[in-house]
Amino acid sequence: MKRIICLCVLIAMGCSISYVGVAAQGLSVDSSPDKRLNDHIKSFMVDRKISGLALAIVKNDRVCFAHAYGFKNLDTKEPMTTESIFSMASISKTFTATAVMQLVEKGKISLDDPLIKYLPYLTINDPRYKEITIKQMLTHTSGLTDTDSPKWYKPQYDDGAAERYVRSLTNEKLFGKPGEKYLYSNLAFDILADVIAKVSGSTFEDYIKESILNPLDMKESDFLLKRIKPELRTTPHFRSFTGENEVSPLYPYNRYHAPSACLNANVLEMSHWAIANMNRGAFQGKRILSESSYKLLFEPQAKVNDKISVGLSWFLFRYRDYQATSHSGGTLGFNSYIIMIPEKSLAVVVASNCETNLLGDLTLDITDIMLGIEQK
Repeated sequence: MKRIICLCVLIAMGCSISYVGVAAQGLSVDSSPDKRLNDHIKSFMVDRKISGLALAIVKNDRVCFAHAYGFKNLDTKEPMTTESIFSMASISKTFTATAVMQLVEKGKISLDDPLIKYLPYLTINDPRYKEITIKQMLTHTSGLTDTDSPKWYKPQYDDGAAERYVRSLTNEKLFGKPGEKYLYSNLAFDILADVIAKVSGSTFEDYIKESILNPLDMKESDFLLKRIKPELRTTPHFRSFTGENEVSPLYPYNRYHAPSACLNANVLEMSHWAIANMNRGAFQGKRILSESSYKLLFEPQAKVNDKISVGLSWFLFRYRDYQATSHSGGTLGFNSYIIMIPEKSLAVVVASNCETNLLGDLTLDITDIMLGIEQK
């Protein structure tokens, strides 16, 4: 049976294998790997030449399986752990959408307001840009195209990066009328950094840290790279012309690209994110968002194709016989995937420090195993 894999969500930009299990902060973890699951992951890594990988599986509000395989760096052979920090790439967008909804709840943003209400200095080379709403930014229906390059080779680190980026868009054009059709856009989410900063009175990164990451005990996770402990960072790898993985001289970070792609996190802390979302904003007695806000986050707002819809940042589809909510990430040297099936209280988070567009396949294989579906 051919499974549904959202190609628009899978943004794809022989090592020896070890596994390491580490207890999650505040959550109990089963550190003894299920043989069937463990064997399948090891086989996948060998077949696909994966340098390093970590995963966490949530079942009934606890991490039931968390392990790491391979290496943080192929040159040094430093082993991967479940506390290793990966670039989560486009999964970052789901945090940005939640931040916007928090500000909606506080009465500081209206989803139906035009974008220029919050960024009056924004100018785009198409008069229709004045019609773009905040909601359209979050549903990839703004008419904005994608970014041509995140410029990892020329990163910006200062607090002014977000506004400076918005002011630089004068030559951008729209591909269509705002609200008319779906087109995945990193650019739309990047602009939201400046919106969040202006209405919150904080930087985008500080707002996310204080309002989302800290309440969810995601202590090591951050959108601001300089706050990530060097000893926890994972090295990105690219696939060379010979088909082997090599250490990348660049790390995928540019501060103006933060809302769409620059969350750095480990799989254990991402399990907190999964639990909070499956509980519609609640995590261990704390609440980051009201339950009613998930009516917009998790309900179809636009069609991607005949089988997949998009909510506010999240992608929605039927998987097997269940409603699934997911997002993937792919960037220079990293890939990630998160899928949640609330009906089964099940979530799977997988991250890798090499470029592979098949991480979604592995994540769905793991999901099948957890659902008791036989592998072919």
